[in-house]
Amino acid sequence: NRASEKVVEVWETSDCTVAVVEDMSGGQTITINSSYSLGSSTAMQNQLFQGQLPLFVYPETRSVFFLGLGTGITAGAALHPQFKSIERVVACELVPEVVDAAKKYMTGSGPGAPDDLTGGLFKDKRAEVLTADGRHYLMASHDSFDIVNADLFLPYRRGAASLYSREHFAAARHRLKPGGVYVQWLPL
Repeated sequence: NRASEKVVEVWETSDCTVAVVEDMSGGQTITINSSYSLGSSTAMQNQLFQGQLPLFVYPETRSVFFLGLGTGITAGAALHPQFKSIERVVACELVPEVVDAAKKYMTGSGPGAPDDLTGGLFKDKRAEVLTADGRHYLMASHDSFDIVNADLFLPYRRGAASLYSREHFAAARHRLKPGGVYVQWLPL
């Protein structure tokens, strides 16, 4: 219910409008164009699950690439102390203002913001947050990762279909170390 939400901050860009919206319970959501949610503090468990489940299955993982940042909760989940083998976490976000919103409102920095829900993503020396097209990064980079984790993309959203293409999966495969795993969330 939109009537029970209030806009906390808005970033107007030439491509989109990024906003942090707060619900009646105090939960904060990062949105693009007032409709597409990039995650929220109230959906934290699902976001943690997306980042941690592959690490429970593959505990020897040393490096993870996250395609998309959103709130930063999913990528930050890989930095939890229980994952002792993690040496490198790279999160790539296309929209710079989304990075700004996550850094300000999901790390305990912004007004009314909760504690750091990103697990120290913006402070941890093992982590790197890039403002770039993650798909292009995977195609052009020479870096390799134990896990490539494609965050919560809906294929019917404009621009997201390319993240479900044969070319994208091939590029991601080339960035995986031997025995590496590609994690894809599917909206079923």
